[in-house]
Amino acid sequence: MFSSSVAFSGSRAVAGSPCLAAAASIAVREVAVAGGLLSVGCCVGADAAVLNSAVALGVAPSVSVYSAFGPGALGAVSVSNWGGVYRAQDSGATIHWWAGGNQSVPPRARLVNRSLACIRSASVLVAFVVGPLPVPFKVGPSTVWPWSGGSGSWSSVGAAALLGHPVVLVPVGWSSTLAALPVLPAPCGGSWSSGLWSGSWLWSPALFG
Repeated sequence: MFSSSVAFSGSRAVAGSPCLAAAASIAVREVAVAGGLLSVGCCVGADAAVLNSAVALGVAPSVSVYSAFGPGALGAVSVSNWGGVYRAQDSGATIHWWAGGNQSVPPRARLVNRSLACIRSASVLVAFVVGPLPVPFKVGPSTVWPWSGGSGSWSSVGAAALLGHPVVLVPVGWSSTLAALPVLPAPCGGSWSSGLWSGSWLWSPALFG
């Protein structure tokens, strides 16, 4: 599963969380051992934890960062991890500046657009989520970015499902039962099962013959 390209997403609300740092380190190591490539965003929280792990493990050259801002931190906002992005670049990561559109695009839209670009670059999504889906998925302003009650992490999960990508869901600071996991907005169906790591879950899209 991790031998090709893996995108990472997750909450910004857990910046500095030891639990998140440990989960990110395990996931990044698994991808690196499998020889896969990593794609990640540019924010504090989960994005930063993945970048920190990649640099610490010496696998930054296998990382592509999808940045909602430009060189020199132009267009960065309060949740931007511009320092971590530059450290990753210095360690060999590839940076896709303005991945969500140029500075004329509103920051919120840029963040969504770069998340979609990151997910589309990969074939699997690993998502670090800090709580259950707040509301059932609904159609959002974009047909590939479902509305999830304001949770960008869950919207990323839904977007990956709509693209037919397997999703590894890693709860951070909470736990879930299989029965409590949501129905994802993928027209082809799909199902949840126990994930690769303790407490994680795997959503697999339906396969067509």
